[in-house]
Amino acid sequence: MQKELARRAERSVMDIHDTIQQIYTLPIDDAQNRVAELMSQFRPDFRMLTSQGSWLSYGQVKRFFKNSAGVQPGLRIEISQCETLAIEGSLVAIRYRETHHAKGAATQRVSVAMIDVSTQPARWRYLQERTFNT
Repeated sequence: MQKELARRAERSVMDIHDTIQQIYTLPIDDAQNRVAELMSQFRPDFRMLTSQGSWLSYGQVKRFFKNSAGVQPGLRIEISQCETLAIEGSLVAIRYRETHHAKGAATQRVSVAMIDVSTQPARWRYLQERTFNT
């Protein structure tokens, strides 16, 4: 059972970043349509601690992605090193590395997310990101 919960959380990490990549890269109208799909994967009480140390609420994240629609046509997001840190009931804590490839450069961050895998799609409760130099 634990392995299945971990697998669902890892799949959610992959799926959500596929959607985020589409928001950044598709033409604006198509990208805007993906924002609702993305936001269905976050709980209404979702909170995010950005790599700059700012807290974002569900509404702020939604506004951020609406404003980001279509702004990076060449972006490719790569996810690696997914590791389940803990499982409590249907809540999975997972750490992963996220690499953004754009305009010949790459930026990386390590993130920790808490994902409720009891729903379909899984819904994110918390995210903390830390950008680092390679």
